[in-house]
Amino acid sequence: MESRDKFVTSYVAHHWAASKGGLDLFERASRSQSSARTRKVLATLTREIAEDRARLRVMADALGVGEARLAQLALSVGETVSRVKLNGRFVRRSPLSDVLELEALLSAVRGKRAGWEGLRVLATDDARIDVAELDDLIVRADSQLERLVAAHAEAAATLR
Repeated sequence: MESRDKFVTSYVAHHWAASKGGLDLFERASRSQSSARTRKVLATLTREIAEDRARLRVMADALGVGEARLAQLALSVGETVSRVKLNGRFVRRSPLSDVLELEALLSAVRGKRAGWEGLRVLATDDARIDVAELDDLIVRADSQLERLVAAHAEAAATLR
C-alpha cells in the first residue's frame, strides 16, 4: 500500500499544480476574449474552475498531498510565457488568438476530467476518496466542455 500511496500522492500533486495554471488561463481568457458572450461564459466557468480546484484541495488534504508550490509556480510561469504569440498582431488581438486560447481551455478541462476519472478508479478501494464527489465533478466537467466547445465553434467561425 505504501508504494500505491506514493503514486496516488504524486498523481494528485500533479493535478493540483496543473489546476493553478488552468485557473490562471481561465482568469485571463475571461477578460481577453473578443466576444462579450464568450467572456461571460468564461467568467462563469472561471468561478466553477476555482470551485473545482477547492474541491481538489479537500481531496488532496485527505490524501496527505502538499501544496507543491514550486510546481504551481513553474506552471504559472509557463502559462504566462505561452501568451507570447507571433500571430502578426502587435497592437490588436487576432481572432486566431481567441480560437487558440479556447483550445488551450478545452485541453485544460479535458485534463481535469481525466484526473477525476483516474481518481474515480482509485476511489473504488480507497475510502479517503469520495466516489459521489468525483461522479459529480465528472458530470460538471462534461458541462464545462459543452460550453467551451460551443464558444470554440463560435470563435472558429470568425476565421472564415
